[in-house]
Formats: sequence, C-alpha cells, structure tokens
Amino acid sequence: MRSMMKILVVDDNEMSRDLLKRVLAISGYEAITAADGVGGLEAAKQFRPDLIISDIMMPGMDGYQFCRSIRMDADLRETPFLFYSAAFTSPDDVDFAYNLGATRFIQKPQNPRKIIEAIEEILREAHPSEHENESRPLESLKEPFFLKQHSERVIMKLEEKVAELEQTHAFLETVLNSMAEGLVVINKDYSIADVNAAACTLFNKLKEEIIGAKCYNLIHGLSRPCGSATAICPFPKVFNDGAPAETVYEHTIVCPDHILEIIASPCRDATGNIGSLVSLIRDGTERAKLQEEIAQRIKDLEDFHDAAVEREMRRIDLEKEVKRLREEMDKGG
Repeated sequence: MRSMMKILVVDDNEMSRDLLKRVLAISGYEAITAADGVGGLEAAKQFRPDLIISDIMMPGMDGYQFCRSIRMDADLRETPFLFYSAAFTSPDDVDFAYNLGATRFIQKPQNPRKIIEAIEEILREAHPSEHENESRPLESLKEPFFLKQHSERVIMKLEEKVAELEQTHAFLETVLNSMAEGLVVINKDYSIADVNAAACTLFNKLKEEIIGAKCYNLIHGLSRPCGSATAICPFPKVFNDGAPAETVYEHTIVCPDHILEIIASPCRDATGNIGSLVSLIRDGTERAKLQEEIAQRIKDLEDFHDAAVEREMRRIDLEKEVKRLREEMDKGG
C-alpha cells in the first residue's frame, strides 16, 4: 500500500526538508529525512526507501556524490532518485544528473501538487532501471569521468556564486556610500571594520586610514576605551546590553569643530551572538547652531513680551494716576 511506502528526503535546508516531509505525510507517505549526502546514504542503507528526493548543493557529500553512491551500491542502485534543486539547474547540470542515473529532475521551488504527481508517476511506472542486470556501473559513475564532470559543475557554480556575491557587494557599497549619514562598523575589540564615504568625509580621512583603527583613539585620541573623560560612550552599552544606544559628542579629536550625533545598534550572527555593532554618525553642528538660533529667538520674544507687559502695566498705572489727579482737581474747584 502507498501508505507504507518510504521516501527519503535529503536537504541541508531544514525548512525545505520539513516542508517536503509534511507534504509527503499529507499524501500518505512515510518521510525519512537527512541533512546531507552522508546522512542520506546511512538512512538509505538503514530504511531502504522506495524513493529518494535530494537537493544538490549540500555540505560534505553533495547531491551528485550522493546519487553516485546510491547507484554504486548493489543493494540501493535500483532506488528511484529524484533531484529537487534550486542551484544546479543549467542544462549541463541536469544532463549530468541524468547521466548519474537520476530518475527525475525538478527545479525548486515547485508546487507541492506537482511534486506528488511526479512521485506517483515514478512509483507507478516502476520501470526497470537502466542499471538492472549490469555487473558494472555506468561509464558516468566511474571515478575519472565522475570527478571531471563533478569538478566542472561545482567550479562553474562556485564562479557563479562568487560573481553574485561581487554584484551584491557592489550594490551594497553603492547604497552605503549614497547615505548622507556616516556609517561605521565596529568590532567587539573596538577596532573599525568598515566605513562608508560619508564617514570618511566627516572624519576627513581615507578609508584605509580608518579601517583597523580603534574607535576611541580615532574619535577621542585615547589609548583605551572611553571612560569618564568623555561623554558616556554608547558602544560598551550596545555590546553589554545588546540594545541600541546613542550619545552626542562635542569637540572630539577627529572632528574638533563639529558636534557628532551617534546612534549604535548591535550586529548579531546566526547564533544570536553580538560580534560587532553598526553606528550611524550624523554631523549635528548645523542643527545645533539652528537650535541655538531658535532658542535665542524664543528668548528675544520672551524678553520682548516681558518688556511689553511691563510697558502695559506702567501705562495702566499712569492712567490710574492721571484719573486720580483729575478727581482731586475736580474736588478742589
């Protein structure tokens, strides 16, 4: 019965793995999972699945290596093998998968219904594998051919990923350097890891002069992290409390004629640990001057108001005095 059929799902992405497991369970299949080819091969030997679904890009033993290992195993070589991949999807990638003995290739993402239809079709056909009755593996499974083709596929994919990363990095550089505010990334040892163009302009230094410098030395000219000698530094608070913090610095070594408004936030890694912080630095000099001008204007208005009130009170007093004098004159006449 179909409900007794076991399907092995091999994928290093936990979310993708769990999603497939739920889809298979709803359709009446028993799903077994593994996070890479090594675990998948162990599970295949232990549970003897009726079908295998595998990703390609995985750590350790990737999908190509896993498929080859299945096809090289006398007890497992007839197991239907379905590749489900989002990375290796070029025509050459797909051809290599079929040359290794893949039964079907489906590109991620795919509608779950389509995946189930493909599984049912594979299991319903149950055609003898092209490996059946062969005493030796396919030519494509032999080590020299496999190593050559596998290396070509992996190297091409790595080159694509490097190109994508370079494009992403260039885009992020453009975005960061388009910011009006200075941006500084600071490591936990207070060394500066990166800055944008606005920060270089604000500090009046080249990027190469800033990277690697200690923030307390660059900003304040100190030989150790900031203490009571300066305004309260927000950076230790960010590292210790894991929460954003801000402060205002006046007359720093790096910007003696400027007021710096600093907002710092923690940067966490995949495990949640804080390894660095990102700090936005805004030149608040002009705003401070504007605030001073506004405050002075308010004070002038208040002084004018007070003077006007005083004049009005004196006028009222004079009118009262005039009225009194007139009344006295009238009585004397």
